[in-house]
Amino acid sequence: MAERNNRNARSSAARRRRARKVRQMRFMVGGGLIAILLLVAVIFFIYRDYGSRVYLKSQIEAGDFTVTIEDFLKRDVKASFAREEQLSAIDGHVPGDYPITIRSGLFTYDCTLTVVDTVPPQADPKACSVEYGGTASASDFVENIQDATQVSASFTEAPDLTRIGDQTVTISLQDLGGNMILVDAPMSVVPVKALVEMEAGSPVPGPDAFLLPAAADLSDRITITTPQENINMYMVGDEKIDFHFDDYAFSTVLRLKDTIPPVIEAKESLTRAVGAAIDPRDFIASANDATHMTFRFEKEPDMQDSSAPQEVAVIAVDEGGNETRVVSSLTLVQDTEPPVISGVKDLRVVAGDTVSYMEGISVTDNMDPNVTVDVDISQVRQKEAGVYPIVYIAVDAAGNKATAEATLTVIESGSDEATVMALARGVLDEIFTDGMSDYEKLEAIYNWCRSSIRYADQPNMEDWLKAAQDGLKLHQGDCYVYCMTARALLDAAGIKNMVIDTIPLRYVHYWNLVDIGEGWYHFDTTPRAAGGVFLYMSDAEIQEYSRNHQNSHIYDHDRFPDIQ
Repeated sequence: MAERNNRNARSSAARRRRARKVRQMRFMVGGGLIAILLLVAVIFFIYRDYGSRVYLKSQIEAGDFTVTIEDFLKRDVKASFAREEQLSAIDGHVPGDYPITIRSGLFTYDCTLTVVDTVPPQADPKACSVEYGGTASASDFVENIQDATQVSASFTEAPDLTRIGDQTVTISLQDLGGNMILVDAPMSVVPVKALVEMEAGSPVPGPDAFLLPAAADLSDRITITTPQENINMYMVGDEKIDFHFDDYAFSTVLRLKDTIPPVIEAKESLTRAVGAAIDPRDFIASANDATHMTFRFEKEPDMQDSSAPQEVAVIAVDEGGNETRVVSSLTLVQDTEPPVISGVKDLRVVAGDTVSYMEGISVTDNMDPNVTVDVDISQVRQKEAGVYPIVYIAVDAAGNKATAEATLTVIESGSDEATVMALARGVLDEIFTDGMSDYEKLEAIYNWCRSSIRYADQPNMEDWLKAAQDGLKLHQGDCYVYCMTARALLDAAGIKNMVIDTIPLRYVHYWNLVDIGEGWYHFDTTPRAAGGVFLYMSDAEIQEYSRNHQNSHIYDHDRFPDIQ
């Protein structure tokens, strides 16, 4: 019995111990669960806080922009870029994904910046000329391209570069974002080179000099429409040359260059007065170059030093910048001899007309080549008939003075056709003889105008009768006077004639056309500094002279009849 009670007591104690352990285990498990729940809650709140700070992906339109940390933040928190080199690697003009690392608090975020291009490009069409049989680039036909990314250009259809003339090409423009537009642009296919370079002074080129090799077989269908006389081959610069191919007009550029130095010959020596003005050209005996030249001293001579001859170097420079240096010698002496005035003669003028007092006047001096002549007309009353004194005065660099005197006769004004014809018939009575042929009459009129009229400036080119009277009565005037005097004489002689004039490029020149039964021929009585006889001259002859003398007789062929 007692033993049973002991066993029961031990069994009861064991149950109490087990129950105590169970309670302890339950407490520990419960406490652990609570700790886990608390940890999970802490982690959740931390993750929710940091997860709500940063956008892992951000998108921006291509172009010029600056990436800031605010582009990635969901709210106002402290954050920074973890790798600055990632920012410098971003190209705003190239679409794509760029990695960005951001640090905020305990966390580092791997983000992505996506650059997109959703705006199509814009551009203006550009007219272009391309070579016949050559190649064309689509990008040449557009300009002012605007887009945030690189734009590529291509033809929607290959242009026909073997068809001379104008056509329209369509250009496809596509940016890196895949956006595309179409642009229509004008294209001209030309058979000539865009630029032809030649040495100044070369002969005027023909069409073959401008043709592209691929267009050589078209030479018989291409003509230069720019008149040859308008092409100045004696200059440095660009000349626009116009062409026609069937009904299509186009142009190119002739570029003239001067690479050949001037050919200069210096005078062996020169003598001048002490203190005289001097020019580099005074030392030049001859100078030749295809273009205009300027001259300068390498070192200015001392015009006060007469102790010994001075070596003088002169440099000639042409339009191409080519230089030639020559050497001469300068001797300075005292000057006591006055200038010599030549060509002084009495003048006649119609009241109110302009007088060319200096026509035919020249002055020479033993030392000073730059002496000028002044004219004293203080006593002249040009609008009143009478005889008035005129005095010519020249002073050289040394102060030596020369004078020469003449008179100006002013006659009453007034001219009419009857008076002019009467004057003309009076001249013909003197120069015509019985039995003269029409050609011999032409020759007599030509010789009389050349020998009896003195060249003088004549501003009035509107009254042909007055001009003819000046030639017939005053025996002086310019080309207009020569022409109208010849017209009056030809009319009086019954010879068919008309007046012709030049295209007014730098000046206007007048002369006559005559027809004595063999067609129209040129008849120019005005004397020219370069010489020449213009009696009954064919058109080919006068055009050759004109080309060699600065287009002296270039005229509008559409205004005048066919000339022999």
